[in-house]
Amino acid sequence: MPLPPHHPALDPLAAAGALLGRGDRPPLYGSPEWEQLSSTDPRKWAGLLLAAECWRRFWHPDMAALRADWFDWDQRRRFRDTANTISAVMPTTLGPSYAELERRRRLVSRVPCGVPNCAQVVELVHPLADKYAARLPDTSWARCDIHVCATDVGRAA
Repeated sequence: MPLPPHHPALDPLAAAGALLGRGDRPPLYGSPEWEQLSSTDPRKWAGLLLAAECWRRFWHPDMAALRADWFDWDQRRRFRDTANTISAVMPTTLGPSYAELERRRRLVSRVPCGVPNCAQVVELVHPLADKYAARLPDTSWARCDIHVCATDVGRAA
């Protein structure tokens, strides 16, 4: 006797839905057990439906945003853990502090004007301490206010 057209055996998706509705777990899509099932077996279709639903949920915009948030959270956590580990091992910083660098940026030395026979003094702002600024090898480029715009023929002042 032929099966009626609405019989679950004729509709593999309906049979798979009934199988999933009972709570039965089909073999995982793509697994060797799943591969061995016949193409009309409702367990094969149920595995396919589960995989398709997982794929749909994985790429849902809310899930994509959640994964991006998780990635950011994980990056921050790893950065915090790394910073804490480094701080525990190395309690002092190497090199000058920010305040020291700011102070150095405001250092001013007085050097003579680089123009020959000029007695003017130029205030030179630089990051060097005075003891190092006094040993600058060449300050011929320093110009006082009188000579800052003056030029000789063929030579910039």
